[in-house]
Amino acid sequence: MSCPIHSRIFRLLNRLLVCGLLLGGLAELSVLVLAQKRPGSAKPAGKATGAAPGVAPGAAPVTPSERAMKMKADELIKEPFFVTTRIYQLRAAPNAYSELNDQVFKLHTAGLTDEEKWITGFSKVLPGFEFALLNSSDLKIFRSSRPTRVVLGKSAGRTLEVLHYGAVSLGDGKTPGTTLVVEINLNFGKPEALSFGIQNLEVENGMTYFFTLPRLKFNADDYVKFLRPGVPVAAFEGKDCYLVFALSVELKPPVATNRAFDEKQSIELQAAATRKVQPDVPDALTKAGLGGSVHAQVQISPEGQVTHAFVVNSSFPEMNETVLTAARQWEFPRTHFTQDRRPISAVLVFDFPVPAVKTQPKPPA
Repeated sequence: MSCPIHSRIFRLLNRLLVCGLLLGGLAELSVLVLAQKRPGSAKPAGKATGAAPGVAPGAAPVTPSERAMKMKADELIKEPFFVTTRIYQLRAAPNAYSELNDQVFKLHTAGLTDEEKWITGFSKVLPGFEFALLNSSDLKIFRSSRPTRVVLGKSAGRTLEVLHYGAVSLGDGKTPGTTLVVEINLNFGKPEALSFGIQNLEVENGMTYFFTLPRLKFNADDYVKFLRPGVPVAAFEGKDCYLVFALSVELKPPVATNRAFDEKQSIELQAAATRKVQPDVPDALTKAGLGGSVHAQVQISPEGQVTHAFVVNSSFPEMNETVLTAARQWEFPRTHFTQDRRPISAVLVFDFPVPAVKTQPKPPA
């Protein structure tokens, strides 16, 4: 991975920036409510003003709208919001793509109903790359200075991680809003760390925000160490690799419209399938020594048919599309719907062992 700065000072500056972003909204709300001054509001010095508790002498009294704003902000601090963080890899040959920047793009989450629409959305603003999902996490985030962490990979005592911070913002001035601060770090288990970037997002319900970090560029060796351990480095030489961070925000708890099976139930459901279509690994991938696993979340109708499928985690992204094609053809017993006709949401796991690398025998001395 490449990054121009590696110092404790840079780490400290980034941390101060995050803290400033988190505290800025609350500080502005407090000033707005408790210490806002208006023309002609000053009182003569040397005389008690009878100001309300918590309001500095000489400050204008708190208006009902300001008090309501403060109360709404206090309520927001107590409530979590929900973010699904998806990490995609994007790969391309050098000089085959335009220079990247860290611009944030926004889409309605409701329009991203399948894998193909995610890829289409990315391709419109990031042409020239191949996209594939690596990781997704459903997160509950509080508006506080304590981050919610997603680990992308580990190597030699280093951890590549995504930190999510929530904060209250001024919103539209009448209703407080929500800020999501995203920090991507390479942590060394000490105060020192590489910070590849911070994104400060003023978020809305039902929207997805996505961006790349040009500084977070993987060479073949680091790509394998952090994202694809156990596979040959040679299989990924000759291409540049970056990551897309896509964050889908729900400010209220998502409403479940189906039955969500946990890991144990999903394993039992997969074993009981009446039709199992196993995807074949292309010879080229096998010869390259590639393998891993792909986790596909499927929605199953009361007729036992798969009506929707998308990848949620993958250590073999070259097989993502093939796995989805196979998963959509699986069928399940209708007996699962005898007492409850709601669709079932479960995760099917497709494992592809990494092929043994054949070594050429050494010629006799």
